[in-house]
Amino acid sequence: MNNNQIIRKIIPFAELLSMGLSFINTLIIMNTLSIEGYATYSYIITIVMWAAVFMDLGISNMIFTKGLTNQIEELDSYLTARSINSIVVILILSVFFFIRKPELLIVGSVYGIIIFLNSTSNLFKNLARSQEYSKEDLFIIFSENILRLTLLILIFIVTSRGNGKLEIIILSLLIAGTIAIIFNYIKLHKKIPLRVHISDKKFIIKALKTSFSEAKYFIFYFFLIALLGRIEIVFLEKYTMNHQLGIYATARNLLDFIQLFLASIIMSRYREFNLEPFKMFSMLIGFCLVVIFSTQLLSQWGFKILFPKDYESGYRVLNILIFSIIPYTIYTFLITYFNVNKLTYYNTYLLLIPIIIKIVIYNFAKSSNLEFYSFTFTIIEYITLVSFITLYFLRNNLILKKQ
Repeated sequence: MNNNQIIRKIIPFAELLSMGLSFINTLIIMNTLSIEGYATYSYIITIVMWAAVFMDLGISNMIFTKGLTNQIEELDSYLTARSINSIVVILILSVFFFIRKPELLIVGSVYGIIIFLNSTSNLFKNLARSQEYSKEDLFIIFSENILRLTLLILIFIVTSRGNGKLEIIILSLLIAGTIAIIFNYIKLHKKIPLRVHISDKKFIIKALKTSFSEAKYFIFYFFLIALLGRIEIVFLEKYTMNHQLGIYATARNLLDFIQLFLASIIMSRYREFNLEPFKMFSMLIGFCLVVIFSTQLLSQWGFKILFPKDYESGYRVLNILIFSIIPYTIYTFLITYFNVNKLTYYNTYLLLIPIIIKIVIYNFAKSSNLEFYSFTFTIIEYITLVSFITLYFLRNNLILKKQ
């Protein structure tokens, strides 16, 4: 076993460690800002993450999928289209904040730039992973989080707890993202040519046409993924007080860390899941059960130790949300499976079902109860899983009948 193979096997654990750093970064931000400030920060994240779908055009996911089958001849076109489109979307995002929340215009717009930088680093990571460039993958996993941690610690040291300014936090994230993207580009460019053609108008037009044509289903599917996971934040912002939104966002962010780890296992070892599905899923579901049990046992204690007092009730939300990791794990694999088999439109249609259900329920209920949103989220994750499994078996049975 060579060094590259050894590193590839530890990638999921490197992702877990990086998520640990990200979690520490979140803790520092929470302890630096007031709970109202953190609620505002969570709202900005939600809005910008939805806009990020249209920045990306689904290209990041498409590049990873094509990379698995070594079809990256149009990489220059994809990167150019994504960069040009991101500039346009960030400008539109600025107009949105100017109209809806003018007090958030600057921080919201800058956070749009931060997400572009961060998502570009993730694109580089997924590209390296699809080509099994494990050293580059490992470097990119840690680069931005280590830079963020360094700057946030400095801010926390010089700021009194709960009195930090959101603008300073956003500035530190911008600096970390800028430095990280420069180093990540240099590292990966040694293996894969990464070119953006911003001065060639004909190339830009052709790149946009090519990318829109090939990624149209990825755009909608990626937007629906973001909507499915974060739509609760919008309704909570509408129907609850800021501190309740902050409590829910805390628990939801913890769930994000676990989901990212599970997704990284599936993406980094996708071929193994295809070859030995029973073995791989048995291990992964077993891990999920351990996480669920540990959360029920330790979450109340963990919230008291790790978070400011205002957030302590968040453990009840997390204890409900954590049950969603089992369906999430399975349908994430099926999403990747459909993508690889050029059936991304399946994902688009299937993800519409739970989103429509959520919108109807939340609009009708107009609830301010955090446990209501947590239970609804978790139950709908299982409904999503059922829809994916049903279509998977229907398709396979149809193929068998044709044979």
